[in-house]
Amino acid sequence: MTRSRFSETTVRRSARAILLSVVVAACTAAAQKPAVETVLADDEQRIQSIEAVMRVTDEHPDYVDDLFVVVRKHPRTLNRFLDHTARTLAEDEFATTTAKHLAAHPAGLKRVMVKTLDEISDDPEALRAVADAMVERAHVSAMVIVQKEEAVRALVTALIHEVGKNAEARAAFVRAMQDNSAPLAEIAVDNPRLISSLTKAVAALELERGKKRLEDSLK
Repeated sequence: MTRSRFSETTVRRSARAILLSVVVAACTAAAQKPAVETVLADDEQRIQSIEAVMRVTDEHPDYVDDLFVVVRKHPRTLNRFLDHTARTLAEDEFATTTAKHLAAHPAGLKRVMVKTLDEISDDPEALRAVADAMVERAHVSAMVIVQKEEAVRALVTALIHEVGKNAEARAAFVRAMQDNSAPLAEIAVDNPRLISSLTKAVAALELERGKKRLEDSLK
């Protein structure tokens, strides 16, 4: 395409865009729809129109605020956009950018974490994905837990409960305890009540199991 041909094409497209803007400005939202559909029905015009809007919003970020408010009123568009977002988060650069925005807004980060945990609770594939992420960032995962005393207690209690239901997880838990026997012993020695509690719990369990074995043998 020659420069003159390109310029002519660009002028025609600009004229159509200006005409559309005039029509849109003069109409209600319902009346605007057919005119917008006419332009967006053409693949090339649609991409160019969207690109033009993006260039304007790049120069006027406050326009994005209005765009966001409007998009939230259209669930089908919003869900389609979020679906693309979720899939594209598999790309490291895009995920990093998104993570920075979430980290900058702790209230939103907390809510999306809670809702994500709710959504994945009965989805094995999603659970494994989160487990893989925690393995990749094991130290930071531990840092998160120790931020609050109640988090440490709640997570340890929940972990032991879940380990008790899964033989493989229980074996992994035992290996982890063995791998960390020295630091665990140090914690225990510094906390005599912990040793006392464990000793009493072991004794009670052995007594209960002994009683059951005796009852079984007498049947």
